[in-house]
Amino acid sequence: MNDRIWTASRAGLALLLPALVGGCSLFGGGDDDDGSTTDPTQENINAYESLRLTLEASREQVLPAAMVDDNTSAGPWLVWLDTYQGWSAIFHARRFPDGAEVVSDVPIGDEENPPNFVISESLGMTARSSGSDSVYTVFRLDTGAELDVVTLKKPSAADYDAYALLGDDAYIVVEDEGLAIYEWTPGSTAPASIGSIDASLGAFVAFVVVEDTKGSRHLTAIGTYGTWDVDLATMAATKIPIPILPTEGGINERGLAAFDDGEIWWYEWGAAEARPIHDEIAASGYVLSSTFPQAHLPAGGLGGANLTIDDATTIYYRSHSGVYAYDVGTRAVTPVLLEDVGYSGSGLYITYAGLSWSDVGLFVVGLESMSGSTGADGPVYRVAR
Repeated sequence: MNDRIWTASRAGLALLLPALVGGCSLFGGGDDDDGSTTDPTQENINAYESLRLTLEASREQVLPAAMVDDNTSAGPWLVWLDTYQGWSAIFHARRFPDGAEVVSDVPIGDEENPPNFVISESLGMTARSSGSDSVYTVFRLDTGAELDVVTLKKPSAADYDAYALLGDDAYIVVEDEGLAIYEWTPGSTAPASIGSIDASLGAFVAFVVVEDTKGSRHLTAIGTYGTWDVDLATMAATKIPIPILPTEGGINERGLAAFDDGEIWWYEWGAAEARPIHDEIAASGYVLSSTFPQAHLPAGGLGGANLTIDDATTIYYRSHSGVYAYDVGTRAVTPVLLEDVGYSGSGLYITYAGLSWSDVGLFVVGLESMSGSTGADGPVYRVAR
C-alpha cells in the first residue's frame, strides 16, 4: 500500500560543474579507469546523458501540470485533486491500464477545511471539521460514490483524528478516547473499538495499517516517543528499532522503509533491528562513473514523497541526481530517472519529486523550471513496472 504522508533547491548540474569537478558532492575527479591522470569528465557526461535519455524514454506523461494537486496512487489507481475550481477541491481517479476516469462529488476541503484524504486499492476517505464534530466520509474509487459517513466528537487539539484505509476496511484512532482504534467495513458494518494504542507512544502523530505475509494486520503508529508496531489481533505493541522519527516512507507486507534528512531505514516485520539503507547504498560499490560518484546517494530535500516502496523489496528514492531504486533483498542499486547534467542555464529543466508506487508502476512529479532552480509543480509521469 502507499500513504501520502509516507508513500508531501538544486541548481542545474552544468552550472555546478566548474566548481565541483575534482572535488566532492555529485561530481568527482581523479584518475580514469586505465590508471592515467586524464580526467574522463566529458566522456562520463556523454555516457550520463545517453543513460538519462534512455531512461526518459521509458517514462510516460499521465497528467499535466495544471489543475493537479496532491496526487498519489494505490492498486490500479492514480488519484489527484483539482483545487483550481474554487474553494472546494474536486477528487479525480484514473484507472490503469484502461484509462477510465472518475470524478467524485464527495467534499474534500473547502475554505475552512484544508484538503486531506487517504486511499486504498478500492476506497477513498476524507475528514473535515463541522462545528464540534469531525465528519469522516468513505467513498468508492471506481464510482466516486459515497459509501459511508461517520460523525465523531472533534478531538481537543485537532480538527479530526488520524485515519487510514486497508483494502475495504477503514480505521480511526480516537485520541480523546485513550487512542482507541476504531475499525469497520464501510457499507457493511459500523465502527467499533477493537483496542487502544499503548500510551507510551507519546504524542500521537500518524499511523498506517498493513497486512503482513502471514495475513496478520499491523497498525504502525508514529509518535514522539518512537515508532510502534501494534498487532491488531492481540494489541501487543512492539517498538520498531529505527533511530529516527520518520517524516515519510513506505510500508508493505514485508516491512517498513522510513526516510528523514537523507537517511533511509528498512525494518522487516519481526526483525531484531533495522537496516541503515543509506549506509548500504554508500558501501554497495555502485558508482555511476568517476565523474558522478555520488549520483546514487539519497538526497531528499524537496518536501514530502522523497521515498516509496513497491509490493516486494524495492525502495525508490530521490538521489543527488534524480530517482534511484534499491532492492533490500539483492542490494542492487539501479537508476530509474536522471536529471539533466547538460543543462545550459536556459530552457526547460526538470527535477523529480513526489514519488508514489502502485500496482501499475512508479509515479513521479516533474518540478519544472526555466532557470535551473528547483521549479514548480509540473507534469506527473509514470514509469511502468
